[in-house]
Amino acid sequence: MNKKTMDRIEALEARIAALEERSLARRTVRTRQYLKGVLLRWKTNLREKLRPKINRLHHYPPRDLDVPESYREFTLAGRPPTFAIVTPSYNQARFIGATVDSVLGQGYPALNFHVQDAKSCDGTIKILKSRNGQFSWCSSADRGQAHGLNLGFDSLQGEIMSYLNSDDLLLPGTLAYVARAFAADPTLDIVYGHRICINRMEWRSGDGCCRDMIEKPSNGSTTFRKRLCFGAHACGTRSAGLTRLSGLRSIGISFCGHMQGE
Repeated sequence: MNKKTMDRIEALEARIAALEERSLARRTVRTRQYLKGVLLRWKTNLREKLRPKINRLHHYPPRDLDVPESYREFTLAGRPPTFAIVTPSYNQARFIGATVDSVLGQGYPALNFHVQDAKSCDGTIKILKSRNGQFSWCSSADRGQAHGLNLGFDSLQGEIMSYLNSDDLLLPGTLAYVARAFAADPTLDIVYGHRICINRMEWRSGDGCCRDMIEKPSNGSTTFRKRLCFGAHACGTRSAGLTRLSGLRSIGISFCGHMQGE
């Protein structure tokens, strides 16, 4: 075999080695990318499983919303504590009427209820005016839901502070039940209830059940939490509890629901 042939063989061998090296490098990169993706999905799933959750939602086919008569008959003995309830709203004309009616329909004798609207332009104001005199409301620009809640609470006084979103409802007897829970346990500062999901026809389509550190009352209509938690839908807290827990006289609510003193 002459020198020229040998040189060609060596060149081919070098080229094959280079191709194998590049192929190995590409496989290594692809393997690393695959493993990185697997690790990311694993971490995401693990984080989701370990993340604390207030509610666990269960959905099912729509069915009638059956409210026990005992809820409507639930009363409070003695002097009722005063509720200060704020509903923040923006362009919720489809729901705001039912929300207001669910609060006023409680028939609670010591209620300060306020709707803080953010200058809606969908007919919300007309609905609020149609119920004028039974509660207070204001329509002015704000910097979001948390700011609206702060504006609303600035104008209210009450022993129990609560807020209700403008597309949510209170079941009959809720306020009396919560007031009785506070009266029964002087150390209780915060309550947060189970949720019932309904569709636009007011048929029951799901439940949102509280998790962890829960006390279940005897009639099952509401669930109480003893740790500081300002829920995103409906909850109540003692005004005195804010001072006792934080040493502060005023309350500020941030977007994510934390309470911040001012």
